[in-house]
Amino acid sequence: MKLKKASILFLLILFIILVFIIGVRRGQQVEKTNKTINYLISIPPSATLQPTQIPLEFKEYIHKGCGLKFLYPSSFLLEKNSSTSGSLRDDKTNNDQLVFNCGSSSGNNKNMPPHPDNTKIELTFKNKKINALISNAKNNYSFMIFNQKNGKNIDIYINKILYPLFEKTLEFLP
Repeated sequence: MKLKKASILFLLILFIILVFIIGVRRGQQVEKTNKTINYLISIPPSATLQPTQIPLEFKEYIHKGCGLKFLYPSSFLLEKNSSTSGSLRDDKTNNDQLVFNCGSSSGNNKNMPPHPDNTKIELTFKNKKINALISNAKNNYSFMIFNQKNGKNIDIYINKILYPLFEKTLEFLP
């Protein structure tokens, strides 16, 4: 069976048209898939739920006997308060965070428990250099300050983390 040249040419043109149509349809499917993927990519991810942090609040502490006024975190408990000393304790860790004494035994750094790891350092307190001890075991400072308004020496034993707040908010009272 011999086909004429015109028939072969006609079949070849039909085959080329068929391939073209199949290619166009396949391109439409790919474009539709790309649009779906682009839409899914453009959707921002939903926010993951994070626990709400409790805002940090502060309370003002006034000790008339030693002539001190400063801020401290509201989560701290007033453990001891006498006419010559005071103590604040962290409710969560149950550790002393701030202890001060302006009584007759003041001036001996008795607030800092004796420990071989205590190191003498210089602290900047209200733009003045003061001598202090740091407990390497507990990260606490112990130092003495002088209240010029009432003439009392005050021994301070304070946690290293609380020190910047104490330094910035401390005011001396008469």
